[in-house]
Amino acid sequence: MKNTKYFFAILAIGLLAGSVLTTERYVVAPGTIEHDKDLSPYNTWTNAATNIQWAVDVATNGDTVWVSNGTYLCRESVMGNIYVPITNQTATNGVITNRAMVVISNAITLKSVNGAVSTIIDGNWPLFTNRCVGLAADKAILDGFTIQHGHAQAISGVTQSYDGYGGGVYASLAFNVATTQTIKNCIIRENIAVRNGGGIHVLISGGMISNCQFICNTQSPGVATATDGGGGISMDWTTMEVVDCVIRDNVSSEGGGGISTRQIYPGTIYRNCLLSGNSAPTGGAIRVGSSSANKITPIESCTIVGNTATKAGGGFWQTNTGFTLKNTIIWSNSAPEYPDCYPGTGVFNNCCLPSTNEIVSGSRNITNHPLFVDFAGGNYRLSPNSPCMNTGTNQSWMTNGIDMDGCARIRYGRVDMGAYERIYEGTMYGTVFLKFILKKRRY
Repeated sequence: MKNTKYFFAILAIGLLAGSVLTTERYVVAPGTIEHDKDLSPYNTWTNAATNIQWAVDVATNGDTVWVSNGTYLCRESVMGNIYVPITNQTATNGVITNRAMVVISNAITLKSVNGAVSTIIDGNWPLFTNRCVGLAADKAILDGFTIQHGHAQAISGVTQSYDGYGGGVYASLAFNVATTQTIKNCIIRENIAVRNGGGIHVLISGGMISNCQFICNTQSPGVATATDGGGGISMDWTTMEVVDCVIRDNVSSEGGGGISTRQIYPGTIYRNCLLSGNSAPTGGAIRVGSSSANKITPIESCTIVGNTATKAGGGFWQTNTGFTLKNTIIWSNSAPEYPDCYPGTGVFNNCCLPSTNEIVSGSRNITNHPLFVDFAGGNYRLSPNSPCMNTGTNQSWMTNGIDMDGCARIRYGRVDMGAYERIYEGTMYGTVFLKFILKKRRY
């Protein structure tokens, strides 16, 4: 009997040692309550932090940091550092690189209480030149914030500086490390980077960017080179998935007004995204380059419309790469050469575009006008007579998949082209839903 007691005691100790104890931390906007950093560990609302970084600093793996409503404004120049896998990261002027207003260096969740519209991280550009958020840990999650007015400025005297990358968010980890970082339910707008990724730059990281809006971000001219770019999103050496995102009105001085990718790996996917109103010299919406045929980039069920390039490839531009476009609408983009697609080695299947002369290979593509609900008003859902209805090719992810409006991807046996499924009027669901989205569009 005595031995049995010892056994269960040892078993209980072992279970406790093997378990992961997590804590919830809390943040409220400055001025909401009267206290300061001394009330760490911020584990109740009554002793909440009034600075996001304070709560993030005490959080450990598995913790959740809850952030209440308000605007969290950068009020000083930040000299923090996040990991960059470059050994010669030095500065002759003593400035530490990779400054960010909020740096997440543990596997925690940073989450707003009431969503992106109510919770704003503001880099306070032009008063300060800091990016807003840095993700520097595997399994780090950023959920439900507006991230705005960040500025990633290159530093004079810095070798291989990454300061000019990711004006809104910079996500990076080490080479040869399997990583999963998540950015979801965010509005990333009006940020600037002088090298890559006005909205976000992803370097050597995997995971997912989902249900986010990238609006009016800029990759600005000056120190950028021809391989730099990405007004909204820039990705390099990554396996990140980008799904259910709106990417609009972003600008790049080099290439990829909406998205620019360089070295990418299997697992990188762009799916269920709307890209409109973006501009760049090449690849007004998307520029894909510097990869190889065995590193295929799928672009699936996207709508790419109304983008502009000053040189070539208003919708899509690529070089030396392998990619596939499926179930995608590429329409009414503009450029002096190849207004919709710059020809390359990619494969187009079940796509809608003005001319098949701009593609090299593929099948089941159509050149009929997609007939959007309201092109001038920016409603790129399909009208009742659209030729893109039920003309896509079904894929395995669609079995339980949804479109940009949260509707089932396969509703009538065969998927539609583009980012939105057409819901037939005349049914209770279809009629109510269509009236709702026509009056109050989500995007």
